[in-house]
Amino acid sequence: MFLETMKSGKAWPDDLVSRIQMLGEVFANALLRRRAEEQLKASEKRYRSLVEDRPGFIVRWQPKGDHLFANRNYCAYFDKFPESITQWSFTDFIHPQDRKTIKAHIKRLSPGNPTHSGERRVLLPDGTTGWHHWTDRAIFDDAGQIIEIESTGYDISEQKTAEK
Repeated sequence: MFLETMKSGKAWPDDLVSRIQMLGEVFANALLRRRAEEQLKASEKRYRSLVEDRPGFIVRWQPKGDHLFANRNYCAYFDKFPESITQWSFTDFIHPQDRKTIKAHIKRLSPGNPTHSGERRVLLPDGTTGWHHWTDRAIFDDAGQIIEIESTGYDISEQKTAEK
């Protein structure tokens, strides 16, 4: 009632009962908004702890390679600060000989086939090569175009060394 009155540009009603009803509506709406904000904050906190505390790497990036997000494990592994990860491309950490393969598999992702898993060589901060296993999931817009890719991975360098 209060919101309708405010939207219509009408003045406050003259009678006390209507005014109390309007104030009750304002209070109820404010309380609902506050509860929704608290629930959103709690949900974000749960999600962040799930992402940050999970072993392995979690990365979100755009199809051209720009990082959107990376968890602490990923940043620490590549010796980057979380605040600066968006200045780096996901492909900067992929071995140069594997970059064409990555681009090709991104092109194969579709709404009907949104995921791909595979092994990739990575460039380590000390200049050596490591191995990762990654699972990529493409996120699409309403037109079916990839807008982001979420990748989860882990280091398999020791396994690769043992296989040799």
